[in-house]
Amino acid sequence: MRLAGLGVQTAGDPIIADPSRFNNSAPSPRRGLEFLTFSVEAQPPPQEADLYEVKSNRFHVFLLLVAMSLLAWSGCDKGPQRMEHPEDPDGRYKLQISAARRLLAQKENWADRAEWEVVKRGDSYEVTAWRVEHPEKKGAMRYLPWGYSTILIDSRGTPVHYRRKG
Repeated sequence: MRLAGLGVQTAGDPIIADPSRFNNSAPSPRRGLEFLTFSVEAQPPPQEADLYEVKSNRFHVFLLLVAMSLLAWSGCDKGPQRMEHPEDPDGRYKLQISAARRLLAQKENWADRAEWEVVKRGDSYEVTAWRVEHPEKKGAMRYLPWGYSTILIDSRGTPVHYRRKG
């Protein structure tokens, strides 16, 4: 079988092209007759089992990408970490903790067993009330990761924002 009249044969035979076809002159003895020699091999059509293998590989790659994305997304939480040592309610942040305690008592039923963490943010304070779930344990094991509420206190000691997390 010849393709496009250029002497391409698909049976695996080398191509012998006549140079005189391209420049309308007699063949040169220096070039010879065989200057384009290659073979074209026809591939058999893919079998159904091969297609299944390709689809299966693509599916596994897709699952791997989804799993890696979920792992990266879940590891990027900027939420507060469970604290080791709570603030003293009668210590240096007494005003902020008392304002947060009053608000927490209005919103939650666990204000009496809360422990406090205070972080100064500019001219305001972010007070985190951690709900004590395991009083017999020590450190961060006393709290559940989702058992806290965050209260924003302004510089006058007034609660301006409340967010429940559990």
